[in-house]
Amino acid sequence: MRTENLALFISVVQHGSFSSVAKLNDLPRANVSRRIAELEEELGVTLFNRTTRHLSLTPIGQLYYNDITVAMDALDQAHNNLKAANEVPSGKVKFGLPPSSDMRTTKLIGDFQALYPEIEIELFMTSGSYSNFHQLGLDVALHAGELTPSDLVVQKFAEFSSRIVASPQFIEQHGVPMELAALAHLPCVCLRWPDGELEDEWETLKGKVKVQRKLTTNSLGLLLKIVLDGQAAGFIPDLISHFHIDSGELINILPQYQSAPTNAYIVFPKRDGLPLANQLFIDYLKAELPSSVRLTRSM
Repeated sequence: MRTENLALFISVVQHGSFSSVAKLNDLPRANVSRRIAELEEELGVTLFNRTTRHLSLTPIGQLYYNDITVAMDALDQAHNNLKAANEVPSGKVKFGLPPSSDMRTTKLIGDFQALYPEIEIELFMTSGSYSNFHQLGLDVALHAGELTPSDLVVQKFAEFSSRIVASPQFIEQHGVPMELAALAHLPCVCLRWPDGELEDEWETLKGKVKVQRKLTTNSLGLLLKIVLDGQAAGFIPDLISHFHIDSGELINILPQYQSAPTNAYIVFPKRDGLPLANQLFIDYLKAELPSSVRLTRSM
């Protein structure tokens, strides 16, 4: 069965006459009439009621039209999908990140763009990448912490806790604390979250302590730098401290104490109708983030 004749049948129904379709396609009227007759013969049914002045679908013709339009739409979509798959993906993806995200995230983006050089990634560093996703016009974002009701899709990619860490220089000068209470007498750097909350009471699964606050910052990246420089001890998510602990730059000074775990998520809209570039980037993040990204808590 020729799909061209099926498309011609749909066109005749939509335009109401053989003559209109013949004129639209620059065909002889007899050609259109003959091809519809061939289709009817092949199907073994009469699709149209024909008079000299009027053309209408038979009941069976109406049923066939309803079904064949769905089938032809699906066929067109399959052709479009195949065409898109053979084209070089391109476009812009707006990616929301918490301000304190580990900068190694940029390497992940670089690896993605090595695969898809025509896709541009626009980075938004914001503490509201989840709550203000639509207002910021984001296509995908990273978020950690609590979730509120939303029409967004969220997929967990990591779980992390905060740990008490210090540099070897700090330990050489101040010694290793033997219990949590000792932090009340050691210089510590504390974080002030975007909502104004000051994290100077470090709460762990085994207890909490009001620390001696020597420095305060609203930047987790700066807090990490202060701890690496040996100026103070810090309570830092292991997703960003892990690399420095492995390298020996930081030491987990009270390993028996850590915060309750927090989840980290990839956030994106429902996939129906998403541009190909967005779908490719989301799939890449889902595959690579669990082993590649160190992310901090966001609001």
